[in-house]
Amino acid sequence: MSQVQLIDYAVIELEQDVLDRQPIVMSNSLQNSQQQDRIYSVGHPLGLPMKLVQGYFNSADKKADLLTPRSAYRPAHMNSHPGLSGSGVYNENLELSGILVRGEANIERDGMCSRIRTCDTQDCPWVHIQKLPKLK
Repeated sequence: MSQVQLIDYAVIELEQDVLDRQPIVMSNSLQNSQQQDRIYSVGHPLGLPMKLVQGYFNSADKKADLLTPRSAYRPAHMNSHPGLSGSGVYNENLELSGILVRGEANIERDGMCSRIRTCDTQDCPWVHIQKLPKLK
């Protein structure tokens, strides 16, 4: 019995040229990402001002069972925060490589306050990135 991989996004092609914007270049780089390849995402977590977050792939991740070619997701580690789901994930060439769909919140409690933690390559929380469709 095969599992159905659901996706929650759409890629559309415009009928007219958009003259005052540069299109985002889409990439299938998630398919070939190596351990420690850097990734980036931009968003407004928790209603905060825009944040640029950084992450990386780790092929030795215990969630690596998602790395099968049929999986719709790619595990990674990223300084993610609630509210970043749906944000684009970009490779080092600033090409759109996927969509951040879920992850571990990188927030710690300090009394009645919540603080966003920072992380380095050793302690970033896990995330799942939706792969993009194969490009022609």
